[in-house]
Amino acid sequence: MLNTPLQKLRKEAPGSLTAAKIVKLLGRRGLKRALTTVTAFERAQIVEVDPLFEELYAEIIGQPVEAVREAHRRTLRMRQRAQGPFDCRSVA
Repeated sequence: MLNTPLQKLRKEAPGSLTAAKIVKLLGRRGLKRALTTVTAFERAQIVEVDPLFEELYAEIIGQPVEAVREAHRRTLRMRQRAQGPFDCRSVA
């Protein structure tokens, strides 16, 4: 299992939120997304993020939007440097 900064933020949220719960809560707020979208966001495989998605994600995990954006930037840097829990060069 990967431990990106975004995943760490989600796991620190009260209520033991899983990515599947995030998808369900996003759907209740009118923003239906697939589970793969949320997990791709948390692994920074999505570079350009919809601001509404970021805002709702932050609201759901109980963090400020800027904290989510910063965690996403850190995850992007991890991918670009190929450091951390994964090596993006090995993804085909």
